[in-house]
Amino acid sequence: MKFLWEKCRQKDEEGVRILRVLGGDGQIELPEGVIIDRDGLACGFESHQEGAEILPVLEVGEYAFSAMIRREPERSQELADIPAVCGGEVESVALPGSLVRIGRYGFYNCENLKKLTFFSSIGDLGAGLFTGCQGIEELDVRIVEGEKSCLPEILAELNQMLRLTLRDEEGNITAKLLLPEFFEEAVENTPARILVLETHGCGHRYRYCFRQTQFQFPEYDSLFPYVCVQEPPEIVAELSWYRLQYPEQLTDMAREQYVNYIKEHPAEAIKAFVRVGDMAVLHQVAADSRINKETLSDMTEAAAKTGQTEAVTVLMDAGRMKGRGSAGAQREEQEKSPAPARKRRFQL
Repeated sequence: MKFLWEKCRQKDEEGVRILRVLGGDGQIELPEGVIIDRDGLACGFESHQEGAEILPVLEVGEYAFSAMIRREPERSQELADIPAVCGGEVESVALPGSLVRIGRYGFYNCENLKKLTFFSSIGDLGAGLFTGCQGIEELDVRIVEGEKSCLPEILAELNQMLRLTLRDEEGNITAKLLLPEFFEEAVENTPARILVLETHGCGHRYRYCFRQTQFQFPEYDSLFPYVCVQEPPEIVAELSWYRLQYPEQLTDMAREQYVNYIKEHPAEAIKAFVRVGDMAVLHQVAADSRINKETLSDMTEAAAKTGQTEAVTVLMDAGRMKGRGSAGAQREEQEKSPAPARKRRFQL
């Protein structure tokens, strides 16, 4: 994968602005830095020639991933025949931690873009950045502590349902969240001659769970009653699984509402679990006292229908354990209760 580039400066640091990505792969990963020497540009820091200049990637240029760029950057002769990866060819993009700015309309009409990986420290996002990017399904973000986060601004640009993965600076997953979709509709009020903007769906509420750009998990959990009313059970169950899988700042009350929902919707819960796929959290939920044998039986049947053999095993084991527990409790109760008094019989 090759790049068209130019030098740029952010504050007091000199670096590189990526103008175009060249190659045939729609899975794009921009490097932290690039090497500039007499042989041209190479990504990464490995195997560079002695005396080569290494510059960080600071910016992504305007329309960099779009097929609608107004003017293509100039190319050297050796790069002339390599096609640009842009527009509908872009499937996923991973941005480096060195990046501080993305130019306007950077992803314009990348309709097949599914996943975006980035750091929360990007300080400048251009206008119309995700125009025409309705195919985005996943955001994977590393949260840089102590710096203003760009995550609220990015979420405000995307109204479709999103699966959000939050990581610490070392790359360890701290939380997985599902953000429902929403859409806005302009309704004309003819007598008043005005347009009223109406919002449908609870997704906009989930996009404002921030305080000074820091995500607030208790506020996210408090919105659960809204999603129960406005979204299909399978979506709500998936949201519940994610919170149980990574219980960041999860209170006992919030955990109870998620477990109870799975209990009340066993078939939908198993369908949603196919995407989560964490057997440890399934085992944990199955062992919960609120999940009775009847619910486990329904979940086992649903798991068998979807071909989740490992899930079937976990659920059946949990059912047997609860069966033993209930049988043991009955025996203990019988032993504690006094034996009925036997009537004495006399013979004359």
